[in-house]
Formats: sequence, C-alpha cells, structure tokens
Amino acid sequence: MKELSVTLQNRAGELTLAREDDIAVLMSGVAVTLEALLVLAQETGSPRMGPSEE
Repeated sequence: MKELSVTLQNRAGELTLAREDDIAVLMSGVAVTLEALLVLAQETGSPRMGPSEE
C-alpha cells in the first residue's frame, strides 16, 4: 500500500504540471487516505485475543 501511495502522489504531481488539477487533487487525497490507513493498521496491529473461556 505504501508503494501505491507513493505512486499516486508522484502521478498527482505530474498531472498538476499538466494542468489536470481535479484528478490530481483526487489522486493526492487517495494517497493521503492510504497512508492514514497504514498508520492505523500499524497502531492497531496488536495481536487479537479471542473471548476468554471461563
């Protein structure tokens, strides 16, 4: 996902230079969202524990 995010950011930069601002903003937003999801996944990545059997 990190590689996809970087690729989207790079492509958004290229589109901005080509005056394709609408799609560039959209792609940049998707890239930021992917990075946020990566951070959340890392922070909540502790092992899951099932219900206790008592």
